[in-house]
Amino acid sequence: MLGEIDDDVLNEWVVIARYGELADEIAKRFAGIVQRIEVSIPVENHADQETLAGILSNINEIEN
Repeated sequence: MLGEIDDDVLNEWVVIARYGELADEIAKRFAGIVQRIEVSIPVENHADQETLAGILSNINEIEN
């Protein structure tokens, strides 16, 4: 699929950002439009779980 889907098309479907910028990027694209979103990051240890919890907390603070 790598040869079939370029970065422009990929960016139409997904939000790509560093963990600390993810909530802001989601807010820019989807605030007031969507009510649910799925976030996926690799979770291999407790620190990763805390990172994911922080991301979800930031997303939950987005005003609709």
